[in-house]
Amino acid sequence: MFLLKSLPSVSPRLRFASGVFALLLAPFLFAGCSTGDDELVIEFNQGLIGVWENVTQGGTEIFTVTSNRAYYGFDDDTFMRGFIVHAVSFSANSGVIIVRHDPGSTAWALPGEVAADISGMFLGVYFRNLVPGVSVEMAQAATTAGTAEQPTLSAAINRFTLGNMATYAAGFSPLTRRP
Repeated sequence: MFLLKSLPSVSPRLRFASGVFALLLAPFLFAGCSTGDDELVIEFNQGLIGVWENVTQGGTEIFTVTSNRAYYGFDDDTFMRGFIVHAVSFSANSGVIIVRHDPGSTAWALPGEVAADISGMFLGVYFRNLVPGVSVEMAQAATTAGTAEQPTLSAAINRFTLGNMATYAAGFSPLTRRP
């Protein structure tokens, strides 16, 4: 538009029209652009936001979900933390969120084993039977060989689908929302 203003032969109508066009086009240029660590979240179910817990004899299992982050752990130990980079709702009360692990994240390992670095990898967290503000069942994607992290968001989106939920989310935990 600056170029059009500096050219004396361009009519005022053309300058005005180009300005209107630029204003109409601007929102589409930035739609879906990454803003750094928190990328576009699609179909995120706001009813998941909260601190969810399952008290067992072995301790308290805790999932924490904010509008753009997810955490999982037992008692004071947090095993999974990262940005929610994608979400898909399968229904009003079920779906999957895909989390990109924070730098320095390591996979869970048995005592004496070396924990694998999973920084920047992507993990699916499935949920079902969501009653917003009351209860939900959640499961991190896993395989019989261990974790199910994927190296790219595209690979995670293709893997963590409704059709694959039975394969990767066998261990759903019943959780209630902390007041």
